[in-house]
Amino acid sequence: GYSRTELLGANIDDLGLRVKDELSARLFATLRTEGRVNNLELHARRRDGAQRLLLVSSESILLRGVAHHLHTLVDITDSRQAENQARIDQSALAAISQGVVIADPQRKILSINAAFEAMTGYTPGEVLGKTCAYLQGPQTDPATIKAIRQALEDRQSFSGEILNYRKDGTVFWNALSINPVWGVNGELANYVGVHSDVTAQKQQAQQLQLIEQVFSQSTEGITVTDAHGTIIRVNRAFSKITGYSEADVVGKNPRVLKSGLQSHAFYQAMWQALLQDGA
Repeated sequence: GYSRTELLGANIDDLGLRVKDELSARLFATLRTEGRVNNLELHARRRDGAQRLLLVSSESILLRGVAHHLHTLVDITDSRQAENQARIDQSALAAISQGVVIADPQRKILSINAAFEAMTGYTPGEVLGKTCAYLQGPQTDPATIKAIRQALEDRQSFSGEILNYRKDGTVFWNALSINPVWGVNGELANYVGVHSDVTAQKQQAQQLQLIEQVFSQSTEGITVTDAHGTIIRVNRAFSKITGYSEADVVGKNPRVLKSGLQSHAFYQAMWQALLQDGA
């Protein structure tokens, strides 16, 4: 930030260019003892007060028999900040519980995080440079594959579920979200995919669906109550047997079916068995 006129003949410390810290002490100590330094870092203060990080190399030279020091300075502030940000980003990706894949515009994998590695069994060395097609197998839905490819060819986002294969051959349901990342000039820079293993949720949903089918299609009347005995659901067979619709009985006690032909002792015995034996 200083002009050539301001710099020539001035002392570095008088100008306040050198920030006197551990980096500075190390650099000048090396210069005194060895007569040269090679690529050491130094904090410098610009004329406007802004602090920058420089990479410095220095060596002693003779000009017309007089010893001088030749210093070369490279401002590495921006590149170091970019490196630090990249490390932070990598640490953040490693900490995310969902699998994350970063790919180039041709959909070739550039990076995966630890969660993706644990989910699929594949190491970074095995997948870098490939597309995620290696996760697909004989049971993967072709229509889903086509939808993913079409979205990426159109440079659009995709969100959905796909049946994938781990390295050991086992299948898992993958809730997948892929989004394009655009560069500063509007060009396609990357694709970022977020992967979640939803196999357990999928199996639970299928189990609930099966239970619902059994409940609704059973020829035996079924009544579901809460812990206080209040009816919360009945099936079609119940309505057919009793004549009561679900709307007639939900929120009521099963005593609506009481005929008066059983004694009080019958109901006491029934509830005692339910509470003691569970059936």
